[in-house]
Amino acid sequence: MIPRSVAQYFRYTTEKLKERHWKFECKATYLEIYNERIRDLLRSEDTRQKLEIVQRNKKKKDLFEVSGLKEVIVSSSSEVFPILHQAKKNRSTASTDCNDVSSRSHSLFQLFLNGFNSESKQTVNGVMNLIDLAGSERLKISNAQGQRLKEPRL
Repeated sequence: MIPRSVAQYFRYTTEKLKERHWKFECKATYLEIYNERIRDLLRSEDTRQKLEIVQRNKKKKDLFEVSGLKEVIVSSSSEVFPILHQAKKNRSTASTDCNDVSSRSHSLFQLFLNGFNSESKQTVNGVMNLIDLAGSERLKISNAQGQRLKEPRL
């Protein structure tokens, strides 16, 4: 789902919006939540840095971020695909009866979008959040036990 969504976004912005004088700058982050711990999937080294959710803006109490996440500047889907591959290698997985490589964590891929229209001088900002929840297979038929049974919980 993530590769298709990213490809669609860049196809639309480069083909349609560029004709209308829009230019976009994008950056990507990718994290997982595994056993109630947040981990940066874009860091290749095994960091023990504790990542936490923090309130970004005291006036708007619904704005939160995970400080310390690696942000990668991207300008095309071909630049995002290697990032997704790296994150997949770093993701927590295990075998169940339903799936040999079942994700055992929740993950959040974010694409931050900043657009500027050179003709109208208008700016826009947005975030595309793509979420994958752990343990999508039915627990009854996956024969998950012990730690595997607890992992999908948030």
